[in-house]
Amino acid sequence: MSSVKSVLLGRKSLMSLYIIWLTMNGIIYHFLPSAVPVLEYLFLVWPVLIVIDDIVEKKIHFSLEHMILWLFLAVVILSVLMNGFTLTNSFGISFIKHITWLCILFSTSLYYEKDSFELTFQRVSFFVVLIVFLLAAASVVCFWTYKAGISLPMGLNAPERIFTYGHYGNEDRFCGLFGYSTFGGNLCCLAIVLSWYLHEATVYNTILTIMLSVLFCYTVSLLDYRTGMIICAFIGVILLFKLLRSRFSSITAALILLFTVAAGCAAVLYLRQDYFSEVITGMKTDPFEALKGFSTGRTEYWYMVVSKLPDHFWLGWGWLNSEALEFYFDAHNLFFNLLMWTGAIGCGTFSFFLLALIARLFMNRSMIGNRKGGWLVVLVACIFIESMLDRAIVGTAENVETAFFWLSAGYLVYLNRTLKGTQDE
Repeated sequence: MSSVKSVLLGRKSLMSLYIIWLTMNGIIYHFLPSAVPVLEYLFLVWPVLIVIDDIVEKKIHFSLEHMILWLFLAVVILSVLMNGFTLTNSFGISFIKHITWLCILFSTSLYYEKDSFELTFQRVSFFVVLIVFLLAAASVVCFWTYKAGISLPMGLNAPERIFTYGHYGNEDRFCGLFGYSTFGGNLCCLAIVLSWYLHEATVYNTILTIMLSVLFCYTVSLLDYRTGMIICAFIGVILLFKLLRSRFSSITAALILLFTVAAGCAAVLYLRQDYFSEVITGMKTDPFEALKGFSTGRTEYWYMVVSKLPDHFWLGWGWLNSEALEFYFDAHNLFFNLLMWTGAIGCGTFSFFLLALIARLFMNRSMIGNRKGGWLVVLVACIFIESMLDRAIVGTAENVETAFFWLSAGYLVYLNRTLKGTQDE
């Protein structure tokens, strides 16, 4: 009986299955849609049971970072109450998922010995990279067979399956077998970092890691996911700096890197000069419309949030409330979303958490290096970059990048603690 309870209330079992589900969410939605409601219900109830057990057994751990997060969640509740926001089922489910998953993912590493948790994390990362590899390789095959006019069995490369309505006029956008371009692009970027993390952990060799990275980068370009291209460029800069540091001093490596980045930016401006000339011309006639087009509408969202912020300055409009944008609840930016939903107090509280996280990473830098956690820092940085242009970190529980952000951040924060707890093997 105790073994059954340990499995049902084991965080690592829940964490592993949840991340695998999120990774395969797009393909499950397309090929087995009847399973989606069942899985959503399962991953709503299961974490709630674990949090309830933690409360009953008095296993809740508190640190400065954890207390800031609980304070932030309290601000979320206060913002809802102060605005008289209707407590709908969708809001209740969203909030329960968010609070339980945030609590579980951020503190999972507290409950296990470092080696035990690292082994589980590496296994999960391995399966995520494997799944993304299969989806990316199949998507590339679908793309080129479609271009060649070759039909695949089961209509795998049929245009209605591998293309979705795009963001650029009436043009269809390639999504492959991921279900959506943004979802696929984020998965590929995540898989690149996880591949190098597994390489650092000596799970993958260098040749395999480079081959996987090339495939994932190429898939991001096929998906036309520009945020992913920025993240890929950031990862490339990190790799180049690591390579240069192995041959030169840190200062020399930084100078060479700076020159290379400048040359790369100049090359992009030259190769895409027609595109950038249109943007510059537009800036002279109508700057707002030019920026709106360049950001695919994001600057319009940000402007609307800022212009209406004085109406609900301190506590915002309420969690996931769309009144500020009038038509959508997501401004495609972490801080603008927090300003919109929780006002200056909520945004300030979460910003304080991020500063505390950065300070903790700095204090743990020697231990992070010893535990081969450098690529987990890069992972946290990449997901933060994504959150500047998309929805990640807060605002949704159904996001595999968000799950990895909280897992990695929690692990890096709690590396310096002596961990005790029941092993969940």
